[in-house]
Amino acid sequence: MTTATSAPPSLTRAGFGRPAAPVRMVHLGLGNFTRAHQAWYTEHAPDAARWGIAAFAGRAAGITTELNAQDGLFTLLVRGRDGDEPEVISSLSAIHSGADLAAWRGYLASPDVAILTTTPSARSAPALKSFLIKQASGLAGPAPKLLRGEAI
Repeated sequence: MTTATSAPPSLTRAGFGRPAAPVRMVHLGLGNFTRAHQAWYTEHAPDAARWGIAAFAGRAAGITTELNAQDGLFTLLVRGRDGDEPEVISSLSAIHSGADLAAWRGYLASPDVAILTTTPSARSAPALKSFLIKQASGLAGPAPKLLRGEAI
């Protein structure tokens, strides 16, 4: 238990969670919605150890520093009928700044990556769609498909 004079334990994969899964999903926009939904559902998938997320922060670049210091782990407060339960989420395998285009292109070119997701606002969706198409052009493989909900 943490007291006012002691710091909480640092989140690391050695002490909490599970080893980082191989990156199979890339996500642009590392906000609360992504962490509370996509990361949680990925964490609870029966084959979660095979599906890691490489997440790129948009405007909130400070989150990359915080999450990288914790090996991509974070605590989610899960609310339920019987009360709130803290849960360590391990599904973020890699955290990057949105400005890290080399990492972005590397993941998009990887045959291991099967899913690209985003969580844009309604205002930013058209610009994001244009950006994603431009970044995907010239990569080996089939042309990206844009599905409703801004997923490729």
